[in-house]
Amino acid sequence: MLQQLHLKAPYLLVGHSLGGPFIRLFASRYPQEVAGMVFIDPTDFMLTPEQNETARQKAESAIGYREIWPKMLTEMSARRQHA
Repeated sequence: MLQQLHLKAPYLLVGHSLGGPFIRLFASRYPQEVAGMVFIDPTDFMLTPEQNETARQKAESAIGYREIWPKMLTEMSARRQHA
């Protein structure tokens, strides 16, 4: 998208909630293209198993935060292969 819009690096990345891990991933893959990152209330995937279970129960979710990121990456990869 950045290339299609003809936007030139370096980029200032801003991520809110689940966007936090996405900008962290982008920065790890393209460090030379990132000037900085701003995290706004990012989702924490570094929870202990106990913290993850507590968060999952509070959110009344079938899946915890620790499981969301690998699941999202798997689904995005599968979509990209079919595109």
